[in-house]
Amino acid sequence: MVEVTPWGAVGQLADGKSKVEVEAKDIRELFRKLAEQYPGLEPWIDKGIAVAIDGTIYRETWSKELPQGAEIFCCRGWRVGRRTAVSPPSTTQIWPSELK
Repeated sequence: MVEVTPWGAVGQLADGKSKVEVEAKDIRELFRKLAEQYPGLEPWIDKGIAVAIDGTIYRETWSKELPQGAEIFCCRGWRVGRRTAVSPPSTTQIWPSELK
């Protein structure tokens, strides 16, 4: 079981919860379980949601394991022109304070 912080618009679609617990071993399973628990999230997941694990943003790295006790955030993909920023490169290092 991992604790996930749904950030911004993603949090609003998770019934406004600031934290959700999900039984998932990797990002792919996390998205599947979130869509099951919160059906309103599914269109956002399809468009692209980024996952930050301990300050590193993972984009299209769905097999990345979710370590127990990690700080995990889900946030909407950022739009840059006509492209979404959830395309390669697959990871970006950020500071945790940038997510809050």
